[in-house]
Amino acid sequence: MKILYVCHRFPFPPNRGGKIRPFNMIKHLSANHEVTVASLARSAEEARAGAGIAP
Repeated sequence: MKILYVCHRFPFPPNRGGKIRPFNMIKHLSANHEVTVASLARSAEEARAGAGIAP
């Protein structure tokens, strides 16, 4: 199944409660499904960190 996961904060790195839950949900879903994450990056640093988890 293809899943689009939309979140208001980019869930990586999972270093706060608002990022930990979505990160683990995405990790769990991606074990059996194709997951695409749509999110806003609040800074250039957050965008660079997000590039590290792309397949």
